[in-house]
Amino acid sequence: MKYLISIILVFISINLLYSQINEVRFTLDDRDCLIRVEEQVKALTARIDDMNLRIYEIDNRMNNRIDDLKNLIYVVIAGIFVLIGFVIWDRRSTVAPVARDIRKIKAILEELSEKNTDLKEILKRVAL
Repeated sequence: MKYLISIILVFISINLLYSQINEVRFTLDDRDCLIRVEEQVKALTARIDDMNLRIYEIDNRMNNRIDDLKNLIYVVIAGIFVLIGFVIWDRRSTVAPVARDIRKIKAILEELSEKNTDLKEILKRVAL
């Protein structure tokens, strides 16, 4: 039995050695396939480079548009501040003459209330 096992092991060893010695040759079909793959890789690389260039151009255009929008927002905000300033100025210029007239009317009513007691009571009720 030992003899049989050793013969089988020798045959297996010889077979393994023989299979390692016989290397598979590189065929013409394999070479043609590799050439086609290399051409496809080059074509894909060119397409990727073109796509990167297009993306870069689109990015630049978007940045320019965003900058334009920022400038527009600055103009609108400046316009709002100008409008608020104008409203405050207009209100002060409108209220000042009215306040002057009210002070004059109040002074006149105080003078009249010194002579007329009914008017003096009315002014006390309305807290003038």
